[in-house]
This record gives sequence, C-alpha cells and structure tokens, in this order.
Amino acid sequence: MDPRHDKQHPFGAVERLDLEFKRATDRLPSSFFETAYAPGAGRPVFEDGDMFTVTVPLAATAAKTAPEVGAQVTGEVTGEVLRLLAACEGVLTRQELQSRVGIRHDEHFRLAYIVPALAAGLVEMTIPDKPRSRLQKYRLTDKGRATLLKGKES
Repeated sequence: MDPRHDKQHPFGAVERLDLEFKRATDRLPSSFFETAYAPGAGRPVFEDGDMFTVTVPLAATAAKTAPEVGAQVTGEVTGEVLRLLAACEGVLTRQELQSRVGIRHDEHFRLAYIVPALAAGLVEMTIPDKPRSRLQKYRLTDKGRATLLKGKES
C-alpha cells in the first residue's frame, strides 16, 4: 500500500489536506481569485507532482492584463467610488482613506472602493510596482479629478 494513502503516515495527512484544499478552491467563484490577489491576475495554479506547489499570479502579471480589466469597467462610476474620490485629498494611505470614507471592514473597502477606482484609472498607487507595500499610498489621477468635478456638478 502506498504510504501516502495511510492515515497514520505523515504524508497521508498532506495528501488529504491537498485534496481538501482543491475541493474548497473549486467551490469558490472564479471572480474570487481575480480580486483576491490582483485585479485581472487570474487564478492560482495548483500542481501536485513530487511536491505540491501553488503559483499565484502577482500584480506585475496583472499589469499586462490591465486592458482587459479596463474594458470591463463601464462609464458609470459607483457611489462608493465617488465617495472615495471625494475623500481623496492629496496622497493618503489606505487606512486614512478608509477612515475618511467611514468604512470599518478592510476587505469590503478594498473590493468595493479601491479595486474599482484603480481599475477605472481614477486613483493611482504611489508605488505601483509594490501594491502590498506598507508604504503604499493613493492619489487621484487627472481622470479621477475630472470625474469628481463632474459628479459634484450633477
């Protein structure tokens, strides 16, 4: 009997964990992977050979797919993004923006406010090569300022 299938063998636990992890990720919607790592980066790749590996697309890969993301953004700007634009005065950290908008939940703020604003080109990162940097800050783009002025006129 293969020792990896034996529940008492340490590798058996790893194989069961691998199987359960694959089952769990198969149940998630594909949009989860597109927003959980980097907009437009795609799903992680799970490989099980001599060693279990996960390849996670990074933001640098997402930058190559930016035209696809931009094509999905409609001309309409959500109320959440308009609130973010109104709060974005100068260069601010995510925490400062989140506090100004009045949202407590980090993941909701990122998915409903930051990601759509970045995808639409209304807000930009000060360190685009390192999207997860602790020093990351955000600022309005020219397009964001124009959208904000247009939103105030309406």
